[in-house]
Amino acid sequence: IDYQHLWADVPARSLTFSYQFNGTPTINNTLNTFGGASVPGYDLTDRKSDGKSNSLDHTFQADFTTPLGSALTLSTGAKFIYRHNSSSQSDYRWDGTEFVPNPSSSLDYDFYNRIGAAYAELAGNFGKWGVKGGTRYEHTWQTYSSVPPVTASPDGRFDVQYGALVPTASVQYNMSAVQNIGLSYNMRISRPGITYLNPYVDTTDPTALSYGNSDLEVERSHNLSLVYSLVMPKVMLNTTLRHSYTGNGISSYSFYKDNVLNTTYGNIITSNSTGLNAFVMINPTNKTRIMVNGGLTYSDISSKELGQQNKGVSYNVMVGGQQTLPWDLRLSANFITMGSQVTLQGKSTGMSLCTLGLTKTFLEDRLSLSVSGILPLARGF
Repeated sequence: IDYQHLWADVPARSLTFSYQFNGTPTINNTLNTFGGASVPGYDLTDRKSDGKSNSLDHTFQADFTTPLGSALTLSTGAKFIYRHNSSSQSDYRWDGTEFVPNPSSSLDYDFYNRIGAAYAELAGNFGKWGVKGGTRYEHTWQTYSSVPPVTASPDGRFDVQYGALVPTASVQYNMSAVQNIGLSYNMRISRPGITYLNPYVDTTDPTALSYGNSDLEVERSHNLSLVYSLVMPKVMLNTTLRHSYTGNGISSYSFYKDNVLNTTYGNIITSNSTGLNAFVMINPTNKTRIMVNGGLTYSDISSKELGQQNKGVSYNVMVGGQQTLPWDLRLSANFITMGSQVTLQGKSTGMSLCTLGLTKTFLEDRLSLSVSGILPLARGF
């Protein structure tokens, strides 16, 4: 829900109030049977798990923008987020007759995350030069509780609060009416979500346990980008050379304990990533559009805690087109491929797919109807 007020005598001045609600309830029930198997060192009792989780977000935001003279613009704002993540996991074991509750691996979990933030940004245009600088301060209050307790507190509760100052700055030079180049810096923070924080131990596979880590800290990344843009009537080009550094990155990692594979998360990553991205759009006619978007990234990931390091190159490419047909039908087709992504302890698999879509708009483009299909590409199609 949004409300916006504009000033008739100051066209560039605006005040906006916004509210947003998100709810994500999830049910996850599993059943594992082992057919009477027996392996020394493992409990291969048949088991099932009934799980429910929910994420509720309320976001309140206010933004104000106003010009300061002919060259400067000031933007300020504030935001408050109230987030409640909950999870209820009940574990059962087969006793030869029926499934009976297993309290030792069951858990009810509540996590409250309240975030308050305020920002100010000043932008100026001076001839061919444009500059922008600002900062945002965020403060986070977190409360966690669980039954049975999984922390040192008897009621399984702990409270954490922390603040973060997030700066940003950029400078842009307009080389001509159709091209410009810019350099920017920003710091980004990433908070761990319920999947990373939930300490519930998933025992559906007795040979491989997985669980979250409620002691995770906010991840901080520093990003530096050099951007070149060319915008012409029939050709648009945008290239970005970027470097990112993260000193306390969150990553999953695995280790063996008592002959069982354990997987959890930690602030254990130091990451350096350098990449080049390019986007090209060509309009041969007013009814035809061709697009190419791709990137090449070199990543160096290490962890002193685990004594491990991994590095490598990843890529992604998207080639697509859009054609306007009779009756104002728009046909679009895309080919997308992504190479393997480097992780601390290996690589994630890549993928390739094709998409095809047809869109028709009505009521002066206020209503659109689309049909689309996706074809994953693998060996043997």
